[in-house]
Amino acid sequence: MKQYFLFLQFLILSFFFVSTTLASGSENRTSSSPPLKFHFTEHSEVHIRSDLPNNSHPLYLRCQSGDTDFGMHKLYVGQEFYWKFRINPFGRTLYFCHFYWDKKQRIFNVFDKYSVRFLCVVPDSHEFMCIWKVREEAFYVSHDNKRFKKMHIWYGDDEVVPST
Repeated sequence: MKQYFLFLQFLILSFFFVSTTLASGSENRTSSSPPLKFHFTEHSEVHIRSDLPNNSHPLYLRCQSGDTDFGMHKLYVGQEFYWKFRINPFGRTLYFCHFYWDKKQRIFNVFDKYSVRFLCVVPDSHEFMCIWKVREEAFYVSHDNKRFKKMHIWYGDDEVVPST
């Protein structure tokens, strides 16, 4: 009987390992006319859109998690970068991005367990959709692409970037 429970524990842990490993192999892409699709599956999504003024410098961003680095991306006005992932079953899913625009920059969590996640809940589901708009004055987040909440401001070249 003890061997049965050990085997069962092994299977459960193997399942969680495989599901979190698949989550780290997230799908990502950059597009100029983003088709925003709400997939009602077990996947969650983070979208980052450049909503900066026309004819401005491009937005550069680098997004990462503990085990995934999407690399540096360059977005022009109207473009977006997004990725899909699975929530870690132990609730430790976290993605952060470092943004650069002209002489400004900012780094913050775009999806985490404690704050952003609750703003990204898709109603009547167990899924998350974080849609970030990057604007000249600030960063905004929404779960439905309709109602956005201001979350962060830029740090300019004359401001001190607080250490974390």
